[in-house]
Amino acid sequence: MYSRQFLFEKYGGFADKRCKQKERDYSIAVHESRVGDIDGQCCAIFVNVPVDDLSKVTLTLSNAPFDNEIKEWATKHAATFTQFDDRARISISLDVRNVQAIKSLAGKINQIPNRGRKVWTLRRTRNYRWLCERTARALRTLAANLEELLKNGITTTPVPTVTNNPKPKVARTPAATPVDSESFDLTDPLHWERPSI
Repeated sequence: MYSRQFLFEKYGGFADKRCKQKERDYSIAVHESRVGDIDGQCCAIFVNVPVDDLSKVTLTLSNAPFDNEIKEWATKHAATFTQFDDRARISISLDVRNVQAIKSLAGKINQIPNRGRKVWTLRRTRNYRWLCERTARALRTLAANLEELLKNGITTTPVPTVTNNPKPKVARTPAATPVDSESFDLTDPLHWERPSI
């Protein structure tokens, strides 16, 4: 099965529900979403599957909790790490079979509140522990889904695209040359049509 199709069905479509074409590289939201969520207090997690390489996934965490352990993880896995005060944006391209890297990130995020009182007290949001647990849980669910995909068999060949065959061009018959009625004498027998035999 194609990885994008599998994730599309697992997570109920793309993040933008207006997008329905599975062969397009749209973002798939893999984070937990609940009624009452407030933007800026939750970590949004998205997965993209490149059109030209279905063996890869691009994992992006926006508004993610972090500490030095997360920074070291990002450096080790060549991820893009952008810090915004006490949150960060993490983006990484992974082989779809590298489930262990996602599990490792989930474990490190889950343990942020337990790595010392100093780390905990520096956070200005009271829901930081809940944020870490929720983010880690979503990553573990993603890892489990990818393991299920690998168990069932993954197809990495490009998705065939259907192209409409252009209609053959039909040669146009040149228009008949208009006859000048003044120079055409119908009384002349030479201009009469011969009867068919």
